[in-house]
Amino acid sequence: MRGLHCRQHKRVGTVVQAEWLTDFSIAKLGSLSFYHMAKSRWEIENRGFNDGKNRYGMEHICHHEPNSILIVWLLILLALVIERLYRL
Repeated sequence: MRGLHCRQHKRVGTVVQAEWLTDFSIAKLGSLSFYHMAKSRWEIENRGFNDGKNRYGMEHICHHEPNSILIVWLLILLALVIERLYRL
């Protein structure tokens, strides 16, 4: 197990810190590659949630039962896939 600590200095003067853990050896995945992979994961997730919120109104689920939540999200994701395939 190894960890990567990152400190970013933003232009507005703030400092953002992040820590990640991985079981990849440094020979298989260098620190810079690991950093880019970790950052891209958040970019994909943020884009997906942003798209879902702004295009499809996925702000709040009215159901609170675990099966209801799962079914609602699966139906929404199926609709997203169909819509994306249609656009392609």
